[in-house]
Amino acid sequence: MTYATAQFYAGTKDGAPAFLDYASGQSNLLPPEKHKIQLHDIHKLSSQPSLQTRGFQHAQFISTIREQDFISDQAGPSTTDAVQTYYAECSDLVRRLTGAVEVVPFHHRYRQQKAPPAVGAEKVKLYTTTPVPDIHIDNDSSTASSHLYRVLPTSVAAHWSSRHWAIINVWRPLAPVHQMPLALLDPSSIPIHPTPLAEPVYTRSNYKSHIRGLKWHPKYKFYYISEMQPEEALAFVDYDSERRWRMGGVAHGAVQEVCTSNAEELPLRSSVDGMVPW
Repeated sequence: MTYATAQFYAGTKDGAPAFLDYASGQSNLLPPEKHKIQLHDIHKLSSQPSLQTRGFQHAQFISTIREQDFISDQAGPSTTDAVQTYYAECSDLVRRLTGAVEVVPFHHRYRQQKAPPAVGAEKVKLYTTTPVPDIHIDNDSSTASSHLYRVLPTSVAAHWSSRHWAIINVWRPLAPVHQMPLALLDPSSIPIHPTPLAEPVYTRSNYKSHIRGLKWHPKYKFYYISEMQPEEALAFVDYDSERRWRMGGVAHGAVQEVCTSNAEELPLRSSVDGMVPW
């Protein structure tokens, strides 16, 4: 069995709505609650999860784009030839996994770990360029609709809104993952609860108004890919207009495996995640 330490939303210092400035790190958030979670290795499952059955799916993904291509162009949308090529590759993957006809990638983030978690996890707050160590949900109906109308012409966005559509996050490491792997929460393991298990965290210096921080619950079931390679990707639902998944999308975050005692000696993690509506 593999275990990891994960961080969860713990409320605010002043009782006011939570906020976080992605550029400066200023926030009224309380320090996150840390809990030990069990990680289920997707590589070892006899029955593989899919976007249709679990809201996430492992896939082979061979890209022609190198890490160097992202370093000077860390967040999207972008017009550089390299990133546009990567968007096209992500679009092809989403079409293959979902059967979608219309696919419109609109955003990406290049993330590079700045320090081993034991040294820098509490100090590094530049969430736009580093792995996010808190379990969170990227979008809800409000932010998803905002993306749709920002990216597409109004008439086209209105047409999309009248039918089933979704946002898929395509997450891929740019080097072998030795620490801080991405953990995905199985939406079916989220219990019905008398109070909300996710709270909005209003963001500044960001491309959307808020994310949602996830509170801890012992019934959660998490999945990951051990020793993930650049030729692999995790595709997961970031938002679904039919609300097939509890909380709307798949909660996720970077976690640290408990057995990683030599984290200071391991290569730091680098990855890219891309948002692809279909």
